[in-house]
Amino acid sequence: MTRIAEGLGLTTVFWTDDPGDFQNPGVETVEARFARHLHPGGIILLHDNAPDGLAALPDLLNVARQQGYVVDTVGDLTR
Repeated sequence: MTRIAEGLGLTTVFWTDDPGDFQNPGVETVEARFARHLHPGGIILLHDNAPDGLAALPDLLNVARQQGYVVDTVGDLTR
C-alpha cells in the first residue's frame, strides 16, 4: 500500500498516539491521554469531527508548548 501511495506522490504517515478522541470520552480524558503520551517526534491522531478532541485542542497545544515542543501539522513535516 505504501508503494502505491508513493507512486501517486503521497506520503504515508503513521501516528504514535491515538487519544481516542473519536469516541468522545470527555475532554479531560482526551487531555490526560495526550499528556501521558507526549514525546519528541510523536504524531498524535486527532479527528476534526470529534467534539471532545476539538474542545481539548487549545489546552493540548498549550501543554505541548509549555513543555518545549514545537507543534505542527503532518502536512508541514513533508515540506
